[in-house]
Amino acid sequence: MLASLEDTTDRLDGCEVVIMDNGSDNGTVAMVCQWLTQNKVMGGRVAFHPLPGNVGCPRALNLAIQWHRKPGQPVVKLDNDVRLLTSDWLEGVPRLITGRTELGRRVAMVSAMYDGLLEGRSQNRWQWEDLDVHEIHPVIGHAVWHTGWFMDKVGYFDVLHQDHIYGFEDLILSAKAHVLGAEMLTWEGWEIENLQRHGALPRAVRDSHVEAMRPLYEERKAAILAGGSLRTGEDGNPIEERG
Repeated sequence: MLASLEDTTDRLDGCEVVIMDNGSDNGTVAMVCQWLTQNKVMGGRVAFHPLPGNVGCPRALNLAIQWHRKPGQPVVKLDNDVRLLTSDWLEGVPRLITGRTELGRRVAMVSAMYDGLLEGRSQNRWQWEDLDVHEIHPVIGHAVWHTGWFMDKVGYFDVLHQDHIYGFEDLILSAKAHVLGAEMLTWEGWEIENLQRHGALPRAVRDSHVEAMRPLYEERKAAILAGGSLRTGEDGNPIEERG
């Protein structure tokens, strides 16, 4: 992930790179520290937060937002097990979003393109800068650009339960984007490879965890689609909006 970030970006001026480690015990922290020592990340600012334990993906994302995000700032979530393939995606994705805005459209999320993404999810297709754009639903993790206005609206990622470690955070945001009438896109101008050598959780543990969280996800999704609050606090719980 980090090597491909360097390979596909000429500069990170104006960006802040935040690396969150969820209690790894496999040498990841030492590897990241070595990378930070050897690389200046092309002028960008870098913060590394090795957490003492696994607080889960949505909580770790919320800590990054709480500690670093400024109003109006996009949030680009990059999983550790993806390889960025397209050069200058950091400049290209904002151009796509601006182009849609100029046409009177609001973009909530842009997913990087990867093998299998379009199966059963492509709703409309057109071209931008001679490359295919697809409107998709839902957006599923890996590498996702969350626009600034959208993050201002929704706040943080939902934490479904005190034991919520994995899954559903982008599905919940997809429901929020749908209610707002905002676009969820993927574009050939931003491609990744999913490495997925192994998950953070053993497969059986992960599958049982996902199934345990699924009813809570369905409940939260139903509340959103029924007109419930779209805003989530830094603790991952919905905030009832006034007015």
